[in-house]
Amino acid sequence: MSAARRAAGLLALVLTVHVSAQTGREPPAGEAFEPLSILQHLHFPSDTEVPFTQQQLNPLLKSVRTQAGVMSKSSRGLVMRITSPRYEERILLNGTVVRKRRPAGDPGAAARSRHMILDEKRPSHLVLLALQALLDSNVTRLQQYFHISGSGDPGHWQIELTPIAPPVRAQLTRLQLFGGQHQLTRFRSERVDAKGNLSHWLDVRIQPST
Repeated sequence: MSAARRAAGLLALVLTVHVSAQTGREPPAGEAFEPLSILQHLHFPSDTEVPFTQQQLNPLLKSVRTQAGVMSKSSRGLVMRITSPRYEERILLNGTVVRKRRPAGDPGAAARSRHMILDEKRPSHLVLLALQALLDSNVTRLQQYFHISGSGDPGHWQIELTPIAPPVRAQLTRLQLFGGQHQLTRFRSERVDAKGNLSHWLDVRIQPST
């Protein structure tokens, strides 16, 4: 599996964003649900470690893979740390640059570092660019890459991001965001093949704020 796909999985994302409702504007009673308004008011708490769990399945995996980790946002960008029985990985996402490091001392592996420049034409990279735009509440940038639709109400909503470019859409069918008010609680990416079968998926659950 490529470094970009593994990095996208750590988000994933979407994508693993724990969004605080405390700084967002609370919709007045009876206000209609507007997906763009929700996205504009998402807020990720700075310098706070946010726990998440994720499950993933694709043709390269024999069974569903479950992982856990934490992420935090700082002046350096978004820092993600994920652990598994075999290794620990750390990712720094800053704009269009991703740096990935596996510390020394992990079983069977020496310290390794790599970095990559994100390309919006590559689906796994586009997931990370979407994450960056979500953290920055940059709806304009999201609209450059995705058609945005949604359903529900301000207290319980679902937003769907569908890639605009057909070549990307052939490998990334949609991103789904779930939450309530200005808090994101779940992020999911899916790829459906030409026969309509779900061939790839990533499902991230974010610990809700209290």
